[in-house]
Amino acid sequence: MKKENSSSVPDSEASPSRRFGGAVKRTMGFVWIIIAPVIIFFLISGAINNIGNGSKDINKPIPWIIIITIFTPIAAGLMVFGYYAIKGEYDKN
Repeated sequence: MKKENSSSVPDSEASPSRRFGGAVKRTMGFVWIIIAPVIIFFLISGAINNIGNGSKDINKPIPWIIIITIFTPIAAGLMVFGYYAIKGEYDKN
């Protein structure tokens, strides 16, 4: 037997809290898409400003290469997560 899905209510008939939750998810999706490239920009500009200025470890290129290499895929994942949030993939069906 096929079980009926009780949550297949259109958005116009959904409860206000459910519509609000979807709006928050979509808004945060835009925020994540905007924040991800900004984070990468600040990491790269921080690396450019700090490399070669002094004798501390933060002024050497190797830690910056490691930091940028680790955080770039994380930022790309934030962008993908934001894209799916905007599309409504995380809404309950």
